[in-house]
Amino acid sequence: MKSLPWWTALLAMSAPAHAQTPEMAARALVGGGAFHKAQMRIAQDYDRIVEETIRITQVPAPPFRESARAALLAGMMRDADLADVTIDAEGNVTGLRRGAARAGGPLLAVGAHLDTVFPEGTDVHVRREGHLLHAPGITDNSVSLAVMLELARALDAAGLKTRQDILFVANVGEEERGAFRGVRYLLGQGPYAHRIAAFIGLEPGDSGGITTTGVGVHRYDVTFTGPGGHSLFQFGLVSPVAAMADAIVRFDRFQPDPAKGTTVFNVGLVKGGTSINAIPAQAVMSVDMRSTDSAELARVEAWFRNALADALAAENATRSTANGAVAAQVASALPIERPVTHVAEDAPLVLQAKAAIRALGTSPASRFGSADSNIPQSLGIPAITLDSGFKYISPHSPQETMVLDRPTNLRIIAGTLAAVVLAAGAAH
Repeated sequence: MKSLPWWTALLAMSAPAHAQTPEMAARALVGGGAFHKAQMRIAQDYDRIVEETIRITQVPAPPFRESARAALLAGMMRDADLADVTIDAEGNVTGLRRGAARAGGPLLAVGAHLDTVFPEGTDVHVRREGHLLHAPGITDNSVSLAVMLELARALDAAGLKTRQDILFVANVGEEERGAFRGVRYLLGQGPYAHRIAAFIGLEPGDSGGITTTGVGVHRYDVTFTGPGGHSLFQFGLVSPVAAMADAIVRFDRFQPDPAKGTTVFNVGLVKGGTSINAIPAQAVMSVDMRSTDSAELARVEAWFRNALADALAAENATRSTANGAVAAQVASALPIERPVTHVAEDAPLVLQAKAAIRALGTSPASRFGSADSNIPQSLGIPAITLDSGFKYISPHSPQETMVLDRPTNLRIIAGTLAAVVLAAGAAH
């Protein structure tokens, strides 16, 4: 039998004998005077949230180059009166809001990633057109960082106390080939690793969705090699490009099982050859496979490897191997494999978040995604990702846009704040 995390017993011992249901607790919280004060503070600070989003966006944070933005966030956390603000060895920025429980006990981590997908040199100047703000990275994830700071300010302004400490985290390494390195360090080696009992990530959005499933990802670079030769005088020799093209066609015939969640696959990059009149000696393709079901992810991978083997066999059987055969080498394109992860739909963290969002007038819905919460989920730590309140358009593109819709934005932010308070335990 799997042993329970150490904090489970502590939380159980601290729970009241006749605990409220999540729905009752959420209604009591949002109907109270302190929460209304917090909402008023968020409303008063709406323009500040927007201004801070712009300020954060305009400090570049390319993959593995987040230090300038980290320094900015450290200063902003101090301005928000968070305690023990630190930039850790991996580059994460952390700040603590102390709760009413004993020092050193279990805590809730609330995180938003610092990094963007955009390389150094990208123009990150924010352009405003009415209710639209345009800039690479403005929604993913600059706005979540600004909202995270506002959650801390609103809690203090309203005098809302929680039983557990809340650790606010601006983490690195969520995008591109960062492989969630910031959250991996936070949970594995960071100074708070042994205390984090639950994790709430923030990402852009205004639907009230809750990410409860982490998408599993397999990515490979496949290098095809052959003898190469002159396209006229050595016509008929095996070709790496022909084998690669055949492998792509065969791979593309995979049929996912819709009854087993969502499974997608793609060959996104192809390259090779040296001249239009030369049989290539090398060709490379990059393959992406994702699924919300572990068995389906294994099945699409098996299909991919069979397609590759069959394409090589067909090319070597069809054309001349007098100067050598076509071969292929498969290498992972991920530093660390991303597994399929879940948090149970009846987990207290999920039920509390749904109740909080519903109490603020939005219909919550579970969803899947690739986000920092995948990592604590994989470690057995309750974790979800919630909306930071703003609709996004064309994320991960130079045309990335954030939509300003004050009533919706304020309602979603308030729902996220309520979820955080319930997860950390409202202190009375």
